[in-house]
Amino acid sequence: MPREYRTIQEVAGPLMMVEGVTGVAYDELGEIETASGEVRRCKVLEVNGTDETITAAAAGKE
Repeated sequence: MPREYRTIQEVAGPLMMVEGVTGVAYDELGEIETASGEVRRCKVLEVNGTDETITAAAAGKE
């Protein structure tokens, strides 16, 4: 079942830190929808279980 999070903590280039994320694992694939409605694929690069924050890298335009 798809999950949606609106808790972006920081964006730096292709990296995005999202807090309050549950039930994800390192190397998992997902999608990010930009403010303009464009959907980009992403990959979980880090999971910090203490405060449930992930770092994801978004792929460029296809």
